[in-house]
Amino acid sequence: MSIPTTPARPHARTCWSPVVPAATLALLLAIVAIATLVAIAPLDVAPASAAEAAGPGPEFRFALIGDRTGSATPGVWESVVDQIEMFRPAFVVSVGDQIEGYTEDPAELDRQWTGIEGILARLSVPYYFCPGNHDITTDGMVTAWKTRTHREPCYSFDHEGVHFIILDTGRWQTSEEWMRESGYADWLRTDIEKNRKARLTVAIFHKPYWYDTIADGRQDPLHNLFRENGVDYVFNGHYHNYGSGTYDGIRYTILGSSGGGIGSVDENRGVFFQFAWCAVRGDSLDWQVVRPEGVLPERCVPISDLKFLDDVATRDIQAEPFSLSDPAQMGPASCAVTIRSVMPTPWTAELRWEPAPGWIITPEIAGLALRPGLGVNIPFEAKRTGSFYPLPRLRFDYPYREGHVYKYDQPLAVRRTQPAYHVIPGAAAPTIDGSLDDPCWTRAIAATEFGDPEGNACVIEPTTVLFAQDASNLYFAARCTQLDGPPLARAIERDAAVHRDDCVGFFLCADSEGKTVYQVYFNAAGTVFDQKITVEAPGRYGGEMAKWNGAYTVATQRAAGEWIVEAAIPFASLSLHAPAPGERWRVNFRRKEMSRGSYADWQYPIGYEPDRFGFLLFSE
Repeated sequence: MSIPTTPARPHARTCWSPVVPAATLALLLAIVAIATLVAIAPLDVAPASAAEAAGPGPEFRFALIGDRTGSATPGVWESVVDQIEMFRPAFVVSVGDQIEGYTEDPAELDRQWTGIEGILARLSVPYYFCPGNHDITTDGMVTAWKTRTHREPCYSFDHEGVHFIILDTGRWQTSEEWMRESGYADWLRTDIEKNRKARLTVAIFHKPYWYDTIADGRQDPLHNLFRENGVDYVFNGHYHNYGSGTYDGIRYTILGSSGGGIGSVDENRGVFFQFAWCAVRGDSLDWQVVRPEGVLPERCVPISDLKFLDDVATRDIQAEPFSLSDPAQMGPASCAVTIRSVMPTPWTAELRWEPAPGWIITPEIAGLALRPGLGVNIPFEAKRTGSFYPLPRLRFDYPYREGHVYKYDQPLAVRRTQPAYHVIPGAAAPTIDGSLDDPCWTRAIAATEFGDPEGNACVIEPTTVLFAQDASNLYFAARCTQLDGPPLARAIERDAAVHRDDCVGFFLCADSEGKTVYQVYFNAAGTVFDQKITVEAPGRYGGEMAKWNGAYTVATQRAAGEWIVEAAIPFASLSLHAPAPGERWRVNFRRKEMSRGSYADWQYPIGYEPDRFGFLLFSE
């Protein structure tokens, strides 16, 4: 998914482009396959007027196009648009995220929307925009949306008796929040009830709220409204992977990326560039998932598989982490991996550690034999001999149903510790001026080893992060080398798109239950983005989010080849007491260098899950 502060996924290793001969051949094969399955109908240039009553109606074809952003892979969305035009649908519908967005700057929004208009000019058929969280992140982006799309954020249209509902969900995190706060709930009720006699009703919105509710057996108010009023199909985007399932007779489908970053292709998770070619016949809607290599059936990735794969690495394969008690600790330390079989038949595998220059893992290879329903614990010993990153990676094949294998590929689970220098009573606190020449900073232990979001060595320029504390404040400082030119710092308003600038920041959790996470980012201009996150369950977050604001004293300095940020954060502004000597809070921190498109993470993995953070140690 695309939370404003989540790490962007790296570009895929393969690119869908019509100029590549292999892709062109695959496209021709896809066209042949689709033409065999659903004969392409004559083009309908414009949608028909609203239907008054259900009826068999004529057949027609339309295309659903997936996310272009975040982290658009150059050329892919453009190629998908070209290929859809070749298929000659009646119209095209988006599932959201056309622009990178996350800014209210009029000039930047104008540039991004102009780029989209240029791409869509290639289509000879209507294009229906759906707003994603990149397109409308804040209320201030709505005007640009209306001006460029000539649509309200929520609207509906009809074609040959089929009713399509487009919802704006980018600014809200759950169905409950959307129904309560969006201001669209009454409009939706009226629209959906008025069109109950439509031939079919199709709802399209960006964030698949239902994936964390009805797909987990929990209630969902949007689903209840859909069920009571005859909605037949729901399509979403946001997660950049495909999956489909049926709940209470409604078919729910997440469409994967049509150009947004996907990382490595993963067939089992539906992670590959794609669009959907849809056919309405009578009172049913069918579709194929079109990808560079050909077409797949609409049920190619069940939601039940996605749910299983979401949890397998923590439920059925558990990597026991060990902690490094200080930054210089080299080991050795014991660790283990516990694996439980879900297959009805016995199976074997070979667990293999990929070597890393700064680590020795013993044994490097271990055999595994499992019987149905049983588990086994495989012990290892890890010794650090040099650089922390890259981390060694454990790899093996884990079968989870007939013909399907989860390829476990995870870095060593290790928790780091970063000391915070204690400014003793009576000593001078740091002056927040961006100079870092105060005694506390010269005496503090610096964090200088960072990795990329996959646990590999990062390509970012040298970075130093420091923490200190006294009875009233947590102090944070960072020195960021930047030789490629001045840092990017376009965000100037509080809680603007700081994460799209050159920035540095941290995640902090002080409560023992790991329920509350504070996230604070600073860009090179000293602009703050912060939020208070409530961890409701793994992967599910709520709370005040970006509506929360802490109190900070911030200063930055820029010099030739570097920029510095220094900040004081009162413990009271975080609703926290000063830590006792020896106390440990959970922490992670990162730097983004946008000119290189690179990230420097202190603890792998970055995210909102406190049980995967490292530790901030408050010394005597």
